[in-house]
Amino acid sequence: MPKGKDYNVFKKIVLKAENDNEHGRVAEIVTSLFGTPEELKKIKQINKAHDKRGYITLEDSQERNSISSKYYRKLMNKSKMNNGYMKKDNLYKMEKKGLI
Repeated sequence: MPKGKDYNVFKKIVLKAENDNEHGRVAEIVTSLFGTPEELKKIKQINKAHDKRGYITLEDSQERNSISSKYYRKLMNKSKMNNGYMKKDNLYKMEKKGLI
């Protein structure tokens, strides 16, 4: 679990999850970091339906990607800027939700 407020740590977590084909987890992490509560709720709904069905529909996949891809790019860019640090309250929220 990352300690402090390092975007680079989140980048590593996201890249590992992506490598492990955990795209739903990636979407949830990046949306938790940068998205709105409504977007996060939608991501969670899509992931839950995906888990229940055992596959993701094309429509759900496109919607999840349209939400998370902008935040994925933001994380990749932020990890290179400001020495890679983030606000401590965002880290706390993610730890509390069990995302990290």
